[in-house]
Amino acid sequence: MIVSLPFPTCGDSHKNYVTNSHNIYVTTRLTFPELHQALAAVKKLCQRWKDMIQSYGMGLSVGIHKGDVLILRSYVYGNDIHTTVGLTDLSRMILSSSECSVIASQRIRSEARGTIWEPNFRELDSNPITDEPYRTLVEEHGAYQFVVSDQ
Repeated sequence: MIVSLPFPTCGDSHKNYVTNSHNIYVTTRLTFPELHQALAAVKKLCQRWKDMIQSYGMGLSVGIHKGDVLILRSYVYGNDIHTTVGLTDLSRMILSSSECSVIASQRIRSEARGTIWEPNFRELDSNPITDEPYRTLVEEHGAYQFVVSDQ
């Protein structure tokens, strides 16, 4: 599982700097060997991020995808990395920027069927997505909101 976060974290992670016309984001990718670990980590992160939201009004966008990660020395790359980062961007574009918003791919949603995580997924309304690269991303990989509860 690949989890993409738009800020630096500590521990074993891989970082890239992404810029747009207004901001510089540090995207951090974390990898997990199995679904439960990835979703439990995202849930705990979002629950703990509430203090940041209350104190600074700073939301968090997270993308989750299952795929291959290729590593050559310190360079981490691959199409599935791009998919995960695209889901993170999509989360930032569509959902509220004043909360912890999580978008997962169809691969994640499919693997969550029959688990305790299944009820947390909501189909994402893709109608507001007008940018062609993101529409293609949703068509090819699916996009589901992962709802984090307080329980």
